[in-house]
Amino acid sequence: MDYKQLEAFEALLKYGTYSKAAKAIYISQPAMTVRIQSLEKFLDIPLFKRNGHKYTLTVAGTVFSNYVRDIFNLHKESLQAINELKGLTSGSLRIGASSFSTYVIHSMIKNFKESFPGVHLSFYITNTTSAIQDLIDNKIELAIIASSYDANQFKAIVIGYDTLIWAAASDMPISNCQQITREELEKQCFIIREPGSNTRMQFDNWCNQNGFYPKNCLVMSQTEAIRRAVMNNLGISLISSYIFSDEIDNRKIKIINVSDIPIERPISIVMSKNYSEDTLTQAFIIFAKSYFKCK
Repeated sequence: MDYKQLEAFEALLKYGTYSKAAKAIYISQPAMTVRIQSLEKFLDIPLFKRNGHKYTLTVAGTVFSNYVRDIFNLHKESLQAINELKGLTSGSLRIGASSFSTYVIHSMIKNFKESFPGVHLSFYITNTTSAIQDLIDNKIELAIIASSYDANQFKAIVIGYDTLIWAAASDMPISNCQQITREELEKQCFIIREPGSNTRMQFDNWCNQNGFYPKNCLVMSQTEAIRRAVMNNLGISLISSYIFSDEIDNRKIKIINVSDIPIERPISIVMSKNYSEDTLTQAFIIFAKSYFKCK
């Protein structure tokens, strides 16, 4: 089944005769007949029946016509979208993002700016709660978060997935333990995010689920500060694997095996429910999906 066959089907449906339909799409009547017959052969069912001097749809043809109409509408919309993208030479977009994105979006932004150099992007790196509040206050149009959201107030598109791991410097004693005991964990200093961060919420949930109450915690509001603290043996941290991807590869950081970890969480682009997605927004979402698919 191909587009030319669907075009012939639509023409015969509209004009009712092979001669008029063929003329409308600039082909010969025999070619028109071949296209309809090939389509019916492919589907293994008649789509038209003769009704006097005209051809009308069978029951199967009526069902099929609904899908053909959708295909042509999508075709028209896709061409329109491409033409709009070609003309996307200006515009601005304000985007909030939770702190893990600091380590993953720079390449995506670079590629996007190379494709649309006239577009202005503004990024505001914060924690999840603040990013959501900025959406509510209309300070940003989009938020990139790795957390749940209020579906009654927002709509979202999942663009990828993040994994939370327990990370420690490779020369810390706990990094060499094959099986981490509760006693060993209790000796550690836990470097954690501030309240309002989804990573902090995941840490608190893990502690509650395991009846674990850490005695030694170091709270930091910046992911980069946590990364440096872990690298300098100040403690261990539940943190996005994106943040230590290079260090894990070169074995400066080790992933600690602890029960119920790692935790996978979706990365979403969130927007207000009443936000109308323009061409710029759609282009950015497509780039974001493509980027995280390759990560």
